Amino acid sequence: MAVTAIASHTKSFVQKLLQANPFWIQSCYFFSLSMAGFLLLKILPLRDATSKPTNVDLFFMSVSANTVSSMDAMEMEMFSNYQLVVLTLLMVTGGEVFVSLLGLHFAKIKSQMKDSSPDVSGMELATLSENHADLRHQKPNRMPPDMTVLDMKSSSRKHLFFVVLGYLIVLHVVGFLLILVYLRLVPDAGAVLHRKGINASMFSIFTTVSTFANCGFVLTNENMVVFRTCSGLLLIVIVQALVGNTMYASSLRAVIWLLKKLTKRQEYDYLLNNYGEMGYDHLLPGPHAFDHILTECYTAMVDNGLSKEMLL
Repeated sequence: MAVTAIASHTKSFVQKLLQANPFWIQSCYFFSLSMAGFLLLKILPLRDATSKPTNVDLFFMSVSANTVSSMDAMEMEMFSNYQLVVLTLLMVTGGEVFVSLLGLHFAKIKSQMKDSSPDVSGMELATLSENHADLRHQKPNRMPPDMTVLDMKSSSRKHLFFVVLGYLIVLHVVGFLLILVYLRLVPDAGAVLHRKGINASMFSIFTTVSTFANCGFVLTNENMVVFRTCSGLLLIVIVQALVGNTMYASSLRAVIWLLKKLTKRQEYDYLLNNYGEMGYDHLLPGPHAFDHILTECYTAMVDNGLSKEMLL
């Protein structure tokens, strides 16, 4: 009885949460994480015990990390490794890809609850013909004979969730390993961290997360200026910034296309052809994704040209 009551209350809470205004949900999400981050930063010891930052400074750093705004009120070399772990988690949970993943997860739960509701199932069957009419405006999908449109849509949404989750994890792991290996192989880069007493592993994961989330925090007080001669490290950081931010939508579509070719799963074909039904803003149609790549490349070349002219 107790388990049933808990399950019932949990389901009721989730239903109310899904019906709430997204603005208030996100506001509570970011405020709660920022407050938790502030408390942890205050409790955990600083690297320099003589430093006495104010509560406003610590709260500002917590909010800045969670909202990936890259504004700091303290020198990064003041924080201990434990505090850096807190800032890293704040950047992960505040990054665009992670937040969109949470939205995708809630959309999946909402869809499952909607499909399981007896009051809604009749409406779904009544509008099934309208769904087929809408699909005729998009590319056809070869669905298995035992799978309906609703089943394919639900399965495709699940696949999209795990694709985004895998994208997030794999790129963070790869970025961390690339930076760590570079620091080991290039003495000049490793010497900078050794001179400042910064752990190479912590620097690698922190820089990867910060760059992917478009936060811009670096563990050195001079930011990336001290690595201006380390072109390999800068290239790694550039790629991380692109695939985690401006090129994310195009990269995501490329990953789904590759998975479709490798696995032959119909869900990936459905995602590519019926992107609008997923309710995921980062899933773009093919032409838009390609145009996005061209626009970013053109913008990068123009910025590079302007920078050279200013130096001359």
